[in-house]
Amino acid sequence: MSARLERELLDGPSPQIATDSRRHGRDAVDGYICEIADGNYVVGGVVSDVSSSGLKIMNLSDRFSATHQCYVAVVSGEDKYYKVLIQPRWLKRAQGGDSMDVGFKVIDAPWEWTEFITM
Repeated sequence: MSARLERELLDGPSPQIATDSRRHGRDAVDGYICEIADGNYVVGGVVSDVSSSGLKIMNLSDRFSATHQCYVAVVSGEDKYYKVLIQPRWLKRAQGGDSMDVGFKVIDAPWEWTEFITM
């Protein structure tokens, strides 16, 4: 893991990274959840927004390690399921410390994912 990514995962992104690096607009979504396997646990969270290149997952358990380069995730909602390969880009821990919000880059996804995000 690069030192920059490790620093972002621990401290959160710098404002410049958060605002300048996003190439694709994100759209808010309601009613979608995501389950991520990290090798030790399967953790779940709420998908708050998506784009063609990434997604934000809120309320992930603090059990999520965010130490691997990529993870297999299943995004589901409205009776649809999308298996995607994602990479953590930033995280923000909740004030209580028992959950976190994490931004992910989508590394690989089925064509149905592209259809979903363009609707």
